[in-house]
Amino acid sequence: MRKILLACGLLLVVYSTSLAQRVIRMVYFDFEKHELTPATLIVLNHMSDSFLQKFEIKSIYLRGHTDSIGRAGFNDSLSERRANTIKGFFANLHIADTLIKQVKGYGKTKPLNKNRNEADRQANRRVEILIQYGRRKTTIPLVKVEIQGSKEISGKIDTSMLQMGERLVLRNINFEGGRHVFLPSSHNSLKELLESLKANLRLEIEILGYICCFPENAGDGQDFDTGKWNLSEARAKAVYDFLVKNGISEKRLRYKGMGATNRITEERTEEEKTTNRRVEAVVLRK
Repeated sequence: MRKILLACGLLLVVYSTSLAQRVIRMVYFDFEKHELTPATLIVLNHMSDSFLQKFEIKSIYLRGHTDSIGRAGFNDSLSERRANTIKGFFANLHIADTLIKQVKGYGKTKPLNKNRNEADRQANRRVEILIQYGRRKTTIPLVKVEIQGSKEISGKIDTSMLQMGERLVLRNINFEGGRHVFLPSSHNSLKELLESLKANLRLEIEILGYICCFPENAGDGQDFDTGKWNLSEARAKAVYDFLVKNGISEKRLRYKGMGATNRITEERTEEEKTTNRRVEAVVLRK
């Protein structure tokens, strides 16, 4: 009897730890718009910091809605565009497409309230984000700065190892989803690059920004802060601005957005997507 009780207890533990938790968040949009607002970005970035990056994501459902103003066909299309905007944001957070189980627009058919006034209508201009998630992730060590096609290096960049036209893959330089704002984890790599430029006064570089998850001929991604489709360029310029602000002459630097071109790997897995989502520094002079 005692053995049976112990076995049942073990089964209960396994079952309870495998259950996915569920959270629902609402994000809101301006009238007849599907672009992210600053307030919406705050909510999404907090969501990313609080559990998207910390827990194992099981599935995501994105359901777009509108207020009651306008024709049904227009609202159906608008609500779907809103849901796809959130999907695009998640793509920049390294969330795999396979985890997004639904992206659907409901138009004005499922209001939260009766659209009696502007406050009611604003609450209906929304995307509902339903996320099922499991265990907390283990900490993943940061990738070191490395020379593409060569050995890994840490600390300051040794220019004696570099050739003209060679590229440094700066994989620790990461950004908030859909934005050109650095994540805190980028600071060490930025400082290493800065100190290398200060220590080697002849060194000149071109900073190249890349994105993943777009067709190579589709141009650049959207920067949610500005609404412009120049995300890879904006991220490259963010590195450029950091270096200039900290004393590096503009004459020693160039920057350029490369979109989703020059892929290092295919994008069959999330790891491969992360590899392509990068910043590079090309040696122009040493």
